[in-house]
Amino acid sequence: MQPKTFLLFSQNNEETVKLLKEVSHGPGHSIEVIDDLELAYEKILKDNIKCFLLNVMECELKTVNFVQKIKSAADKTSIIVFCSKILPEIMSRLASLKNVMVLEKPVKDIQLDALFEKIMAGGDISQRVHKRYPTRQIIKIEKISSREVCMGEVFNISKGGAYVEVIKGRLTQGDVVRLSIKLDLIAKDHTLHAGVVWAIPKGINTGCPGAGLRFMNAEEVYSNLLEKFQ
Repeated sequence: MQPKTFLLFSQNNEETVKLLKEVSHGPGHSIEVIDDLELAYEKILKDNIKCFLLNVMECELKTVNFVQKIKSAADKTSIIVFCSKILPEIMSRLASLKNVMVLEKPVKDIQLDALFEKIMAGGDISQRVHKRYPTRQIIKIEKISSREVCMGEVFNISKGGAYVEVIKGRLTQGDVVRLSIKLDLIAKDHTLHAGVVWAIPKGINTGCPGAGLRFMNAEEVYSNLLEKFQ
């Protein structure tokens, strides 16, 4: 019997069906679904699984520990973690592991079928994370669709995005926002556009709601707004 190419851990039936559909697009792909992590670990070692898909609601420290356990025993296995919530420090730890990728749900910014084809071809899917620079500055956040204005603090920023905690107002996953931040070195406000990729009810710095932002170009902002009207 030929070993399975993909192994999917999921306890959400609706999301399981969606992921099965994405994987089945590729010729020669085979997948098995499992709902027990320890059995999943045994199968990865026994059946030489090419890619492990880990579908969870919140990516926690125990998730990181389990992924590290797999990588220690089966380094060549690619791992994709699908989650709705993840803290910056958890993301950083997973990003440090080779051939591991984190995708926040709902997945919008990547073609899963192309990603699976890359895995089948032996490509590296290691998370690409930009270096983050710690800071603490007041930031004005305007929701583009509703013009609602929120106020917050930005605690780290990178070429690709930022982590903010919202003092006034609330952000939700999927929001597209306009950011206005004062650059102290030139004493001038700078405007950026970003999408909210995840949000948590309590931030690690102020206790106010936190959010992870991904910077967007003008074309992405326009496309996102069009989707909301469809």
